[in-house]
Amino acid sequence: NSDVRRVAVEVLPSLLCEDDNRIVNAICNRLRAPGIKSDAFCDVLAALGVLAECDDAEVMDIAAELLEDEDFGVRKAAMDTLVQLARKGNVAVASQVLPKLEHRDAHVRKSAVKVLARVSTDGDVEIMQRLSDLLDDGACQVRVAVLEAL
Repeated sequence: NSDVRRVAVEVLPSLLCEDDNRIVNAICNRLRAPGIKSDAFCDVLAALGVLAECDDAEVMDIAAELLEDEDFGVRKAAMDTLVQLARKGNVAVASQVLPKLEHRDAHVRKSAVKVLARVSTDGDVEIMQRLSDLLDDGACQVRVAVLEAL
């Protein structure tokens, strides 16, 4: 059940040894398996956000794939994982997240703003322009996120 998964997510970091990616790999494999429920996806993504190293390519790819999931909670968890793990200057994440600034869901746009604010560098004119364009977004939460990012 979800309570057991949440406890497992909290305990997993204590089991992970430095340079031991077996747990992260097992979690990534589970995410790619069929039949996992959306609330479990969210818990597993939360575990990856805690356990994986910053800019872990496999984890970032999985999170980016899940940005298009039909379930809002999964999309949000994927964005949260990207926010946690992406480092400044990560061009791959920026290119995967930029299109999400036009997503129909305001929560996804807001999360995309947060990810882009984290990965953009000071001289990144394209990202700054795209964020500035959202100052007229219909959702207040997106406009606030843009103001915080700029």
